[in-house]
Amino acid sequence: NESIATECYNLLLKARDIILRREAARIPQAEYYVEQVRARLKRADESEHSARKYQWWILGWGLFWCAAFLTLIILLNQAWFQTMVAAPGDGAAPFNVVIFLTASIWGGIGGVVAIFYSLFKHVGHRDFDDQYSISYIGKPFLGLILGATVYMVFNLLIRALGIWPVGMEGAEVPLAVAPGVIYLMAWAAGFKENRIFDLVDRVMKRLFSGEEDPDSDPLEEGTELQG
Repeated sequence: NESIATECYNLLLKARDIILRREAARIPQAEYYVEQVRARLKRADESEHSARKYQWWILGWGLFWCAAFLTLIILLNQAWFQTMVAAPGDGAAPFNVVIFLTASIWGGIGGVVAIFYSLFKHVGHRDFDDQYSISYIGKPFLGLILGATVYMVFNLLIRALGIWPVGMEGAEVPLAVAPGVIYLMAWAAGFKENRIFDLVDRVMKRLFSGEEDPDSDPLEEGTELQG
């Protein structure tokens, strides 16, 4: 891998420069550079081994949910299916079941895209960690939850501001928001679910503790890499 080779060579050049300059006080620093190279190469080897073991079932898991969500999207565009899932009088109610389900599914699709993106990225960069395999399983479900949450938040905001979704019968207001905007936000939330949950966590800490956690674990902050 070119990027790994460049990173390791740069570290070794720094260690070599210290040795050639005979800077005895910086010998520990040179040793640190060498150990960094060893750790990075070991990580690359372990990544390749883990990828061979897990990448295909993760890819299959993503393809399964991709097919399932696309099938549901197609069904939700059928009149008979909309009639089946819609509640009586749903057209005149502020809560549209069809839009709610569609937003949830788009959030799930965002989670599926995140599976493919994370898998290809970390396998290609040789930093795939099988400890995060469980996160790939949960991405479609977290996307569904966030997609539904996005719709509920939009629903509250548009009702509070007097802006209603297009197609709502009986809504005599001058402004309207297209469902496509909600679907796009739901997809984005599902794709970056780790950022959304991190934001919610920070807000909850600020609300209930009165201050942000000053001792946040850098490793915890770095979990976005595999998430």
